[in-house]
Amino acid sequence: MKELKLKIYNIKNVVLMEVLQQDESLRGKGKICEASNGFEIKSNCCPSLFIKEIYIKGENEELDNILCCREFKTAKQAEEYVQKAKAAIEEYNASTREVLNNAEKEYLRAVIKPFRDKVKCIYKDFCYFDKKEYIEILVGGEYFALPSFMPCTMYRGMETEKRYTLEELGL
Repeated sequence: MKELKLKIYNIKNVVLMEVLQQDESLRGKGKICEASNGFEIKSNCCPSLFIKEIYIKGENEELDNILCCREFKTAKQAEEYVQKAKAAIEEYNASTREVLNNAEKEYLRAVIKPFRDKVKCIYKDFCYFDKKEYIEILVGGEYFALPSFMPCTMYRGMETEKRYTLEELGL
């Protein structure tokens, strides 16, 4: 799925938004997601901004490239709106990214192949001693760790200490 890219900014007390990229499957879908800050991303007719709703490209393709705006009483309110909207968009994009890339999937599939049916979970952890991350796999009742690596170099889509099933990782 394509990442949702919006250009959203304010000039004084006015917020402006343009949809730069979105997955076509979202067009006219209605409610797409509700972010933890209360903002909702939706698709209905055309791009527009409401108090806690951001509408992206919708059913009316003639209005896809409009620059929409919303006026606030103060520049501070406009700035706060932009920050909350950007946070909602980032939260949505993070939720749609694949957890593992193809190379990581291929490697883990090969590692777990002999005991795949006994794998309970896989997770990424951080070792404070050597300041490296590593992958740990729970097989039956035993854990085993793969070689450690520098933080943010591998398995970037995995959250630290979150236990993933094979299905969640696409394995």
